[in-house]
Amino acid sequence: MKKYKGAFLALIGFVILATSLVLSAPHSGHGEIRPAKPVAAVLRETAAREIPAWGAPPAVAPPASPPPVVAVQETGPILFREGELEAYLTFPVPVGKRMVIETVSARASIGAGQKLQLMFTATSGGGTAAFAVPMIPQGAFAKQGDCFAGIQSLRAYADGGTVVQFRVDRTAIGDLDSGFISISGYLESR
Repeated sequence: MKKYKGAFLALIGFVILATSLVLSAPHSGHGEIRPAKPVAAVLRETAAREIPAWGAPPAVAPPASPPPVVAVQETGPILFREGELEAYLTFPVPVGKRMVIETVSARASIGAGQKLQLMFTATSGGGTAAFAVPMIPQGAFAKQGDCFAGIQSLRAYADGGTVVQFRVDRTAIGDLDSGFISISGYLESR
């Protein structure tokens, strides 16, 4: 065994010596002195090469623009007829649009001593929702009677081809009482 051990160590030493000689020999490109190319020539060569497709940044589509909106701001009259306890007002929504109501405001004058309530309905997605707008007494005025006003910020939706319907109720039959309802918001394309 000792006999082979010395031969094995000699073989390993030979392999290490041969490897170091091979690795230390000069290779082409190492140690050679080449003349420098002019900068203009290097730029021409670089420009002539094609950039591979995988190196180019991916094409990015521009973000989709939001659907166009049209501002809505309308006012309609409240007209109580003699002998009626309620008055109605409708705002139609154009076909192909959706109305988004953001603010409702109202003012009404009714006979002395009466009370008033305001509500509206809007239909969207096949369902109809009812909304109440609190009406606050503003006082009694000589030529107008008792005045009420209210404003409500909200978000209500009404689909195209439907109407936003307002109903104003008073507590007693009186003279020709009147007022107005205003809505503001926007129409979306559908």
